[in-house]
Formats: sequence, C-alpha cells, structure tokens
Amino acid sequence: MTKKSTVVNDKTIVVNDNAIVVNDKTIMVNDKMTEKFVMPGEVVETDKKMGYGLYNEEGKVYAALAGNVKEAGEMMFIESGNPIVEIKKGDHVIASVENVKEKVVLVKILKVVGKQRSLPTEDFGVIRVMDIAPGYTEKASDEFKIGDIIKAEVAQVLPDDVILTTKSPNLGVIEGYCSQCRGILQMKDGKLVCSVCGKSERRKTSRDYLL
Repeated sequence: MTKKSTVVNDKTIVVNDNAIVVNDKTIMVNDKMTEKFVMPGEVVETDKKMGYGLYNEEGKVYAALAGNVKEAGEMMFIESGNPIVEIKKGDHVIASVENVKEKVVLVKILKVVGKQRSLPTEDFGVIRVMDIAPGYTEKASDEFKIGDIIKAEVAQVLPDDVILTTKSPNLGVIEGYCSQCRGILQMKDGKLVCSVCGKSERRKTSRDYLL
C-alpha cells in the first residue's frame, strides 16, 4: 500500500491507496463514502435523511454527539464509540426531588444507574401517588420531601414525560434531608431521625438507604 504524508497550513495530510486522512478525519476514496469525524453542535452537510445522532435546527443539520458521520442507503447517521445515554423503560435512575404535590412528585433525573456517562440533556420525571409504594398512599408529601435523593425505576417513557415508580423494596429515598433544618436523616431502629435537630420524619425509603 502506498502512503504519503505532508503538512499544509498546520494540517497533517496522509494519502494512501484507500483514503485521504486530514488531521485524523478520514475521507474514503475507493469505497465512495465520506467518513468525517464531527463534534456536538457541528454542522453536517447532507441531503440525505437524518439518522441517529443528527438533528435539524432552522434548516441546518447538526451533530448531537461526537463520532464518525456515515451513510447507509438514503440515511446519514453518526457512529460513536461512546454513545449518548438514553433513558429506557426498566432503567433504574438516581434523581433529586424538585417539587411535591398531593398526588404527584416531580424529580430531576441525575443519572442512569450502571451508566458512566451523564445524561446529555436535563431530564425530569414524575412519580404518581399510586406508584410510590405497594400499598395505599394518601399523599405524596407523606413519603417524599424536596431535596431528597431517590432511586426509581422507569415505568414509561412518553413524549413529554418519564413516568417513574418506587414500589420495589430497593427503590425510594436513598438520602433524605430534614424538612426543618436540612440535616441528613439517619436510620435508627427503623426510623429516620435528623442528625442535627433530632426530629423524626417519614419517607418511602429504599433498603439501600445511605449505603
């Protein structure tokens, strides 16, 4: 295989039998296929249908993640060695309680359990009062307070909402804070007691509480 290398305007250009490589960005010659490395937010010039990793904004196509732009028939997509994290049904997530109503809890999803990468966007989820515990729950505010850190399971992923559940014993509050002084609640003899003011509080806790 022939191979030539040169530097032009601070760009390293390598030419071989199959490809031209410019600063590690590869343009395929014999395969008649362009494979360009892009970063999130970079404009992608294409007249093909958008596939995975691409989005349209004001008539322009942008990369949503870092990776190689590839084509398959009429579809263009990005192939990434480290794909973005997506929330799916059955996933366990760690979240913080942002708001509590009588019949619903709004949480901010912080991460998907088992995934090293963080979520690419700010995602929120809801826990309906019927999905908090196995038995009857009258008010969501009896089981969760603003600022609590919880572990929950994704029950449904809807276009506008992520529905969560904490019914299982390993789900629920994993780190709670006193509603009076914001001290950490510690588990003592099966009860949650504030480490600062000594107030006892109730939560739907996970069996992994503060582990």
